[in-house]
Amino acid sequence: MTRTETLQAAEKAVNGDRQGEYGTPENNFKNIAGFWSLYLSSRLNKEIELQPVDVAVMLDLMKTARLIQSPRKLDTWIDKAGYAACGAEIVSHTISTYKKGGYETMNHKELANLIAESNCVNGDSSEPKTTKKL
Repeated sequence: MTRTETLQAAEKAVNGDRQGEYGTPENNFKNIAGFWSLYLSSRLNKEIELQPVDVAVMLDLMKTARLIQSPRKLDTWIDKAGYAACGAEIVSHTISTYKKGGYETMNHKELANLIAESNCVNGDSSEPKTTKKL
């Protein structure tokens, strides 16, 4: 499969039946972000507010994890291209908010530390030790 074929397959996936079934990526990812935020807030005993772009990145990471196990699965590569396109579109619609610093960000090391220090990982029932918000 060529790059062009991969991108065409991803375009068909994100603009075809899936959009008809699930709505626009912005709306669908907004709903997912809301559910994931509720779940993470409950698990970490800390307020977490994910954005639609976080969903695009995290779904891409899920596909990356699958590729580690099965790198020859072409459908996974197509899905990654689709999630990247959705993420780019979401960011392009919200770029002015990002430029104004409207979303607080946390790098991967800070996120890993937050998870490691939370009670869902270490079994401790006390409050998480960090206070940084996502």
